[in-house]
Amino acid sequence: MKYLLCIAFIAINLRAVAQTDNLESVNSTADELNPVLTDNGKTLYFIRRFHSENVAGMKDAGDIWVSYFSDSMQWTAPRRLSSPLNNAQFNGIIGFSGDKSNVYLYQHYMPGGKPANTQGISVSLNMNGSWNEPARIAIKYFYNKSDHVSISLSETGDIMLLSLESYGTYGAEDLYVSFRIGNDQWSEPRNIGPIINTPFQEMTPYLAPDNKTLFFASNGHGGYGGRDIFVTKRQDDSWQKWSEPANLGPEINTAGVELYFQYFPDDERAIYTSTQNSDGYSDLKLAHLPVHKIEEILGDNIETAVLRESVAMAEIRENEPAASKEIQISGSVLDAETGRPLLASLLISNENWNESLETANTGEYAIILPASDVYEVIIKSEGYVSQQAILDIRISEIDVITHDFALQPIKIGITVKLGNVLFVRGSTVLLESSYPQLDLVVLMMLENAEMEIELSGHTDNQGSERLNNILSQQRVDEVINYLVVHGTEKRRLSGKGYGGSIPVASNESEETRKLNRRVEFTILKK
Repeated sequence: MKYLLCIAFIAINLRAVAQTDNLESVNSTADELNPVLTDNGKTLYFIRRFHSENVAGMKDAGDIWVSYFSDSMQWTAPRRLSSPLNNAQFNGIIGFSGDKSNVYLYQHYMPGGKPANTQGISVSLNMNGSWNEPARIAIKYFYNKSDHVSISLSETGDIMLLSLESYGTYGAEDLYVSFRIGNDQWSEPRNIGPIINTPFQEMTPYLAPDNKTLFFASNGHGGYGGRDIFVTKRQDDSWQKWSEPANLGPEINTAGVELYFQYFPDDERAIYTSTQNSDGYSDLKLAHLPVHKIEEILGDNIETAVLRESVAMAEIRENEPAASKEIQISGSVLDAETGRPLLASLLISNENWNESLETANTGEYAIILPASDVYEVIIKSEGYVSQQAILDIRISEIDVITHDFALQPIKIGITVKLGNVLFVRGSTVLLESSYPQLDLVVLMMLENAEMEIELSGHTDNQGSERLNNILSQQRVDEVINYLVVHGTEKRRLSGKGYGGSIPVASNESEETRKLNRRVEFTILKK
């Protein structure tokens, strides 16, 4: 069945509720967040956290509640939705399909309300007035290291904006974009770049009906309080070039925390959450905000951004008379066992660069990169173990480099070397450079809910055999601990340290001994 997604905050008439900004009957001493207005602005869904009437009581991380705008121009006392939409886990509505027959929900749902093994989004169909059991939808390589996730859908239903701590992040939570590519199939979330994203938190994105104006919350662009609401406008179709984010000002932002801002230009109204003067955590707020005010804020910042870019380019031309050297990187992504070409995605990034590309049907790829730099490459293909590699092109005499990647199929019995998982010499302390590859293992375990793996640690033959065995076991335990802390069930992991008893190369020289110092995993169950 083909579903038409639309943002749940569009096509409503807030004039029906504009006679009062009073939401006292909706707000409580608990935490209200993530408002979703439907039915021409007369039905309000929201998430209520840590409330005694939630499924799991005061410990519940969030249930879906609903309130209705009555004929007496007041919001009714909210009621909590029943199962299957609410369970003991975090529950929230993202939006509805165009005909309201489908509701899109945060997280995956498991039988019996158990915690989900994988992250993502679910959809529930309304059958004869009741919602059926939510089923997961596919977002390619959905991954989030943060406890926070916020998502919105465009009015056209084919663009999704997400706040995640995922691949290519510039710090904590960043904003990503994903595009519809089929029936409830979505492209891999792509970071929308450093103009918006900072080393701090960017959250609760909302794309206006023009598909260009973006509202979001951040604590990385300055402001009045904990997190403020900002607005920016997309300048081209790359989803990387934006006007400088502009603070909406003290009419909206306070010394508290403002989140989940949604704007309705036809009614010049906004709904959002704020902790300022609230009864508890955060409350829902309604506000009047003229369109011309948004345009003025955007206009000033677009002009400033254009001027700043012109000045910066002039300085570059003055200080760098010769153009920076570029190098073409090309090659193929192949099945490690059969050598056949694979359809795969590559994410290439460093502090100054972030770009993703897809291979052709022949498995081939090509990209031009600035030289004299080091890049991280993450290679992914469905049904294969994702790979992380470091690409060092700090050279000047070569214009074209060929680099092939071989991915191992996910099947029982294969052993995968974690070549970039490294420790401080003689210790069990993981080097920070190990984290990206371990994060790929976490993602693999999340996407394959039944998979079980055994980790193995190996050293060279230098030093005491007994101490090498102890050290290799301790390092395996440290890797297992990392995977568990980042969301993998411990029961699906086992591990053993083998010391120097299973070499893969000679121990006669340091050049070959380093090949024996490794961490691997073997798939026991898929």
